[in-house]
Amino acid sequence: MSGPARQGCGQLSVRQGRILPTILRSPLEASDDPPPGWQRPKVATTATFGHVLHTTRSTDLLPAPPALLSRDYPHVISPVVPPPSVFSSWGLSLSSVPVQTSIILRFRVSPTHAAAITTASVVFPTMELVINVADGQTGAAKIEWNNCDKRLFATVSTHHVDVMMPAEQVDVRLTQTAQLECNPSMLSSPTMEKLGLFVDISDLNLQQGRMVTPSEVVIPIPPSLIVPCPSNPRPNKSPVIWAPSTAEEGAAADQQVTYTFSGLELRQSIATKCAGHMLQYSSIEAGHHGGRRADLSLHALHPPATAEPLPPTELARLYLEAVQSIARGEHFSWFQTVSG
Repeated sequence: MSGPARQGCGQLSVRQGRILPTILRSPLEASDDPPPGWQRPKVATTATFGHVLHTTRSTDLLPAPPALLSRDYPHVISPVVPPPSVFSSWGLSLSSVPVQTSIILRFRVSPTHAAAITTASVVFPTMELVINVADGQTGAAKIEWNNCDKRLFATVSTHHVDVMMPAEQVDVRLTQTAQLECNPSMLSSPTMEKLGLFVDISDLNLQQGRMVTPSEVVIPIPPSLIVPCPSNPRPNKSPVIWAPSTAEEGAAADQQVTYTFSGLELRQSIATKCAGHMLQYSSIEAGHHGGRRADLSLHALHPPATAEPLPPTELARLYLEAVQSIARGEHFSWFQTVSG
């Protein structure tokens, strides 16, 4: 892998509508009723900092951005994190700040289940089960469904935009994820019995560093979260949050969908406020294939309800300014160790 040709200025000069196709809105503006047992849809916006890398040969002539970031030129973003000493400049000590430990299990619809759909092609949501592990549980022999802090998310759309910032020390990947969260009451009900059995059968043992799960699980999915496949998907198209259910769909029972376990992460994170949003440092272990990595990300926060409401476009502009200020190193140095 080699670094991209760093041409042009370091501004976030890509049109705001392309960077954030789903502009930031107050959660109160989500007026559509969610499926029974699920919360209102939300769009999470996150910026991850790193270097955009391309696979090239010495004879390749690379175009200038934004063509360089198109699908014709495969690339990845390699996360970059500042030295640990910069946390002390925020008043944070890695030894004293509470660390949130989470086990994240991801599921994709089983190819066998998808192939059994004989009607028009449809898109099933990807599912993510987040198990938050308390300090006292890290030494527990086994994590069990009935005694763990858990959250289940259905992701119906994900949008990535990589922004090269040649004048700065890091580039940026902006990600918007449209999700619905399962209500805690439903997650603990007999409806999710098979998912609970999946966790209980699994061997999630932090003490011994052993994470073994079954290969499949059946999860009940509301019909309104299973949407038709777009006939002509376009890159950078605004994500659809979800399809509001019709009266017939609202009365229809959840579909029992077979999902394949697609990966697990053990994530340890600390967070602090920065530029009006949440800056999070995470250490991630993603198994044999994902390896170990660390990343620094800025998660967009909405203003408190007591603040003067701002138009969504203004919220998006302020967030992008915050992202750029971090990439510039205005809040901390990316590569210089802080003494003392």
